[in-house]
Amino acid sequence: MQVFEKLCFFFAFFVFASLAGAVTVDGIPNKEILQLVMSQISDWSEVSDDAISEEFRLKKDKRLIKKVLTSYGYFDAEIKPSRKSGKVRFDVKLNERYKCDEVLLLYIDQPEYRSGLKIGQ
Repeated sequence: MQVFEKLCFFFAFFVFASLAGAVTVDGIPNKEILQLVMSQISDWSEVSDDAISEEFRLKKDKRLIKKVLTSYGYFDAEIKPSRKSGKVRFDVKLNERYKCDEVLLLYIDQPEYRSGLKIGQ
């Protein structure tokens, strides 16, 4: 029984290692951002021969990566997805990071948009 358990362990490890290496994201040095990106992208362990579905998944993952990078101030990030021999790769060029120095909020009272509530309600 021990031999069977060892075989199962090695098989599970091999499958996990091959799936974990199926998607790579290059160009993001910050580990926190990279982990968030990796948690958002699709599960590419299911191999599909359908080119349309593959293209759709690549575009979807590209949008998700762009969304994560935008939330960290990388509005001009460039992402180039590719898939070769079952491995998915996203090459990311972060470009300049934008930061806000200050935020200015203006409230303009427009009586036609009031709901009938008085100040303090």
